[in-house]
Amino acid sequence: KGRLGAQGRKSLAPGAVRHAGRGKVQAALARHWSNQRARRVIVKVHIARAGPSGPASFAKHVAYIRREGAGREGERGKLYDRSVDEADAKAFNERTDEDRRQFRLIVSPEDADQMKDLTRFTREFMSQVEKDLGRLDWVAANHHDTAQPHVHIVIRGGNTRNGELLIDRKYITQGFRTRAQELVTLELGQRRLREMAAARSKEAE
Repeated sequence: KGRLGAQGRKSLAPGAVRHAGRGKVQAALARHWSNQRARRVIVKVHIARAGPSGPASFAKHVAYIRREGAGREGERGKLYDRSVDEADAKAFNERTDEDRRQFRLIVSPEDADQMKDLTRFTREFMSQVEKDLGRLDWVAANHHDTAQPHVHIVIRGGNTRNGELLIDRKYITQGFRTRAQELVTLELGQRRLREMAAARSKEAE
């Protein structure tokens, strides 16, 4: 099961991710789709525990992705979700009061500068992820404060009604990335041979 009830919650160690979590089947299928000519996307996943400070550490991270200077013109990072362009950070943080973990993603398409709309991409990406994992409570912010535009996504690790979210290890290592690659490749097309050669040259340097 992807979520645990009250009894299962007692035996779940903070930060645990088990093979019984959501997305195991989808992660296995992802291997058949991936190929060398797909657009490359780096996806980093960090599972943060509540720790001694409780949900205050979760709120601190949300504040971090909204920090000044993260926007395209040096403005503050704008928090959004599946339907709202300016999500309520306070309300999101309040929903994490009893959460024991938080999933933090950094999604960085190699060709992000060629994409039309990172916000639309993120919403489509999370929609695909939810087809695999079920309904999620998440917020995101686009960052342009580095040479490589990228997206920070925060997913709640649980809620009081449905228990705690578990995500299969293989989905974390393969599933998220494959879903992102599918969408970027769909928008920009497969990488051309010269693009692949230029990428290898860049890596060598």
